[in-house]
Amino acid sequence: QGNIHQEMDLDESGKPFKIREDTNADQKVDTVYHIEKGQISRITRDPDGDGITNVLELYENGTLVERRNDANGSGVMEERFFFHTDGSLARRQLDMDGDGNLDMLEIYRNGLIHIQQWDQDQDKKYEKIAVFEKGDIIRIEEDSDMDGTRETVVSYRNGRPFVQAVDANQDGKEELRIFYDADGQTERIEKDISMDGRMDMFQRYQDNRLVFVEKDTNDNGEIDTKIWYDKGGEKNILRDLDHDGRFETTHWYDRQPWTRVTEMDADGSGNVDARSYFMNGILRRRETLGKNGDLVEVLENFNEKGLLMSSLQDSDADGQWDMTWYFDDRGRVQRGERDSDADHRVDTWYYYENERLSEVSEDTNDDGRPDVWEVYDASEKMTQRKKDLDFDGVADIEERF
Repeated sequence: QGNIHQEMDLDESGKPFKIREDTNADQKVDTVYHIEKGQISRITRDPDGDGITNVLELYENGTLVERRNDANGSGVMEERFFFHTDGSLARRQLDMDGDGNLDMLEIYRNGLIHIQQWDQDQDKKYEKIAVFEKGDIIRIEEDSDMDGTRETVVSYRNGRPFVQAVDANQDGKEELRIFYDADGQTERIEKDISMDGRMDMFQRYQDNRLVFVEKDTNDNGEIDTKIWYDKGGEKNILRDLDHDGRFETTHWYDRQPWTRVTEMDADGSGNVDARSYFMNGILRRRETLGKNGDLVEVLENFNEKGLLMSSLQDSDADGQWDMTWYFDDRGRVQRGERDSDADHRVDTWYYYENERLSEVSEDTNDDGRPDVWEVYDASEKMTQRKKDLDFDGVADIEERF
């Protein structure tokens, strides 16, 4: 017994108005042609023969104008194609998330995709638009916060992104620009941190890693901060704290064992005037240098709480300390030792109580022992003075005031 592959319904005049076909020889009709006025008006296709139309094609004047696809047989079309009269594709609609709504629209030009648009929340506003030229992507616009405005634009060159721009507050001025190299890796970033319409932070990348940053922290249009990075983080920082165009402050982050070393060139001479050493953000040492920046004239040491413990001074710039101050664990001065004649030996001792001078001892004959003693009251006024005339360590003369 033969198999029927085609059935045809005829009208009263003997002309077909419906044709049913079994195109895969499984004894099930899978394609139906509907004919009006001698021309196909629509075609329905049911490839799996389950009785549910998976493809619907609509025709005008015998030309295909639309195709609808229901690939999963849910009864809801998840894809629609629209064609020009010459048969080329005009646009396509897709249900990307399978919720029954056609949320993506593609527009074609000369058979090539020209625009893709996504309406993810079905509010009739497209949150994302991709623009193509001759089939190549050139731009993507996106509304990331779903507020109705596409604030992010990514521009493409040769199919790769080369710049991304963001106008977060929708004032028509970009607050962020990201530039990419030919491999699609981040090359540099520009930011408008203050949101005043002018870029004030500039970041540079190498091998997709941040290596350099410039900042305008006071919005005067001039760079006042420069930061270099290595693989471990910040390497050094230059700062123009007074915004006079000179970078007088440098922070170093690679001077072990310190976590940061800060150098100051306050007078713009090109030489370091002061150098501060930090451990985990706490000042532990500070050096004040001479005019040439090569001799430490004042050295201050601080405890783990950042309180001053000692201060050494070289007042005559001979490379030797001639004055040393010592402080208690609360940062209060306790005593001082002075070498007044530059013989590298202490000859004057200062003692303090409650941060007030209470006693001064002096060695006038350089034997290492004091032979003059002065006592001061709470107002730091001298009340007593004793002298050892024969240098035997015992006072011979005593004066009271």
